[in-house]
Amino acid sequence: MKNMKTLSVFSLLILSAVLTSAVPRKLANPVKERMNEVAAVPVRYSKAIRLVLMRRLSSLPTGMPLPGGVLKNLNTGEIVGGDGSSPLLINVNIGDVVSGEYNYQDGRQLKGNLTITADYYERGSGSLWVR
Repeated sequence: MKNMKTLSVFSLLILSAVLTSAVPRKLANPVKERMNEVAAVPVRYSKAIRLVLMRRLSSLPTGMPLPGGVLKNLNTGEIVGGDGSSPLLINVNIGDVVSGEYNYQDGRQLKGNLTITADYYERGSGSLWVR
């Protein structure tokens, strides 16, 4: 029993001597604490603009507005359908591509694309020409 007590005291002395003589190691790439850092997350700002589907006519140089139709923002996947009234509202951002489609009752289909510019975005309205 006395032997066990001596062994445990001796073990504690060795352990304390090893721990007090320990030297901190320097790592090659220490992790630095970053204070007041904000993670940058891409944010998409968009606004609703009014687009009118327009068809070119040889008799009218300004073209003819088409009531209804379907608009699709190819960047976000948003689809807006018309109920026979013009214009259509769709959420866009500068640089988005919007496709327009108009179906006649006889099966003919008119299509067109429009890239939203800063001018369209600031104005909040524009024309999408289909053919």
